[in-house]
Amino acid sequence: MGSRLIPKVEDSSSRATSTWSSTIGDPQREAVRRLRLLSLAATIVPSLFLVFVSILSPVGSPIREARALTLTVIGSAVLLSVGVNFALSRESISLPRRLDIGFGYEVGIALLLATMRHSIPWAPGDGFREVSPVAILILLFAALIPNPPRRTLLVSLLAASMEPVGLAISIARGNPVPAPAQIMAICAGPLFTAIVSAFISRVIYGLARSVDAARRMGSYRLVALLGKGGMGEVWRGEHDLLARPAAIKLIRPNEGRASTHELKRFEREAQATATLRSPHTIQLYDFGVAEGGTFYYVMELLDGVDLDRLVRETGPMPAARVIHVMRQVCKSLNEAHSLGLVHRDVKPANIFLCRYAEEQDFVKVLDFGLVKSVDKGETKAEPGMTNANAVLGTPTYMAPEMVLGGTVDARADIYALGCVAYWLLTGRLVFEADSVVKVLVQ
Repeated sequence: MGSRLIPKVEDSSSRATSTWSSTIGDPQREAVRRLRLLSLAATIVPSLFLVFVSILSPVGSPIREARALTLTVIGSAVLLSVGVNFALSRESISLPRRLDIGFGYEVGIALLLATMRHSIPWAPGDGFREVSPVAILILLFAALIPNPPRRTLLVSLLAASMEPVGLAISIARGNPVPAPAQIMAICAGPLFTAIVSAFISRVIYGLARSVDAARRMGSYRLVALLGKGGMGEVWRGEHDLLARPAAIKLIRPNEGRASTHELKRFEREAQATATLRSPHTIQLYDFGVAEGGTFYYVMELLDGVDLDRLVRETGPMPAARVIHVMRQVCKSLNEAHSLGLVHRDVKPANIFLCRYAEEQDFVKVLDFGLVKSVDKGETKAEPGMTNANAVLGTPTYMAPEMVLGGTVDARADIYALGCVAYWLLTGRLVFEADSVVKVLVQ
């Protein structure tokens, strides 16, 4: 993608999976995502076991009758997991409520595991015959589900209390009562792991909060990476309070290519965009420096495609459509020129064709990173090739005065726009060559 960063909206398929695969960084959403994975696993694995048992042990067989309670418990766990997974996938249910459902699920599964464990009578001196599955469940939830330590301790204690409940159910079904020492040994494991789970949760939740803090830019939270460029990254972001998605462009000063010049260009782009009000210019929501020195600015998230990609994938555009697009680009550039600003990097990749509210083929002009102010006397263009042999702007669309380092004004943008129109109509570049230098010479 070069140095270009496009604020592109996710399509319908990515929207459908955003909660499932692109929410790492928000502890609550990540907890719900992992709960869904656990409930899905608890649905598939026991279901396969039940199918296996039904094949090897048909109805009426001695093995099946002897393990009737076990099979009933496993079937109940499958049904519970299916219901919980469905509830967790409902976006209409708030995240805190879905977390409550998830931790109720932990307690429910603990009860089923304890019931199955105690279905076999305890022999004298048999208090440590195996590790409690309830204890394993408690440690699993504490390690995988980010949650505040106090809440983890509360839920873990509730889950641990299912061990004596399962034992009571076993006694109620006619099994003998174990000795008091055995009962203490049976219940000690889950209780101990419940206490340990609080310390595990403190570490896991702290790491989740650290990731969340690292992915916050002002009031916005980074959700999914949309693209990377030579100057940084573009992320899909969400505001803490407003139901408005956004594209967040950022550059980290500790990256090798993030020189002082690039940081200034990034700041200049944000300031220039903020002064423009044309509906055909990308709108800026916020700008600042986050913790760690990361520069960022927040802009509207667009649903569409840039003209470079559009022509490459679908071919030249009809003349009437090109005129429609060019008129909108001219409106954006006209406002910038009236304020004494020259874009200097007009090209198909910086012109976005999108769906905007109810309008189709709505144009947004992007990337004012090379903008110069004519009113401030910044009319002297840098030479086309810098000392590092890097091109400022895009050679194919650069006006001759930009290549030669002469005075640049609004006419440079008009020249570039003509090259863009030629590309849209023909699918070809005005000047084609096998090297940047040959293009500049032409």
